[in-house]
Amino acid sequence: MLTDIAITELISSSSEKLTALSGGRNHAVYLYDDLGERLCLKRFQSAKNKQARNEWNSLHALHNFTEGIAPEPLRFIEGLDGSCVIAMEYVAGQRLSDVENVSREQLHALAAVMKTMYSMPVSDSSYKYEQVNCSSACMLSRVRQFFANEDHCRVRGEQASDVWELGKGWVFGQEAERLMLGGERVFSRGDPNLANCLWDGNALRLVDFEYAGVTDRAFDLADLTEHVNAARIDEKNWQWFVEPFELSANETVRFAASRKLASLFWLTRLWPIHETEAELAAFNSQGQRVIRWLG
Repeated sequence: MLTDIAITELISSSSEKLTALSGGRNHAVYLYDDLGERLCLKRFQSAKNKQARNEWNSLHALHNFTEGIAPEPLRFIEGLDGSCVIAMEYVAGQRLSDVENVSREQLHALAAVMKTMYSMPVSDSSYKYEQVNCSSACMLSRVRQFFANEDHCRVRGEQASDVWELGKGWVFGQEAERLMLGGERVFSRGDPNLANCLWDGNALRLVDFEYAGVTDRAFDLADLTEHVNAARIDEKNWQWFVEPFELSANETVRFAASRKLASLFWLTRLWPIHETEAELAAFNSQGQRVIRWLG
C-alpha cells in the first residue's frame, strides 16, 4: 500500500506509474497502476478548497450508506505545498457522454443508481450537506441576470431576437418564479454531466462529487435531461427514464418548468458569438430546443 508521502511524490514527479485520466477539467485526475494496485488520485491545488472536502465527505456518506454506486474513498492527503489529494477506488468504464447511442439498459442502470442516491437520508448528522451550486433558485437567478442585460440580444442580432423575447418573457414570469421555492430535498452529485456516468458493460457507477449536495429531485432530473451533452438521447427515452421515479403531481409540474429553465441556461452558455460552424450549429440547435419547450 502506498504511503501518503509516496502518493504526493508520485504526482509531483509526474511518475510513469501515473496515467492522466480524461474528464478532469477542474482538477488533475490520475490512475495509479503498479503491480496490481490500482487507485484513482484526484489532486486539488488547495487542501482548503471547499470542493475537495465536499467530494471527500460526499463519497464517505455514500459509501457508508451503500456500496457500488460511487468510488470508495480511501485517503485524504494534504501536501506540503498546500495542495491535497483524494485517493479513491479506481472505477473503470465508458463515459455515457461518449456513447453514440445510449441504450435503455444503460438508462435503466442510471435511473437505478440515482434512485438509490436519492434515498440516502439528507439529515445524517455525520455530514452537513451543502446546497448544490446550481439549485433551481441559483440557476434562475443566473439566467435572469443574463436576460436583464439587453446587450446580449444585440450581440446576436435579428437571428436570435425571437428566442430572446421568448426566454426573457418566461424567466420573469410566474412559472419561473415558482422555481424559487424548493421541492423534495434529496442528495445529488450536483453535476448532471453524462461524462461522470461510467458504464462497464454490466453496471453503471457515478464519479466526480466535488459539487455534490442537497437539491430537489424534480430539478435534478430536469438538469440531467437538459444537459447539453444529453441532447442526442431522444425524448421518448427520457420520458421512459423518468417513469420509475414516480414523480408526484407537484414534482411533475416542477420537472416540466425546470426543463424549460435548464434549456435556457444552456442557451445562455452558448450565446456568445462563435466563429466555427459547429459552435453556431450548437447555438441554433439549443435555440430550437428552447422554442420547443417555451413556444
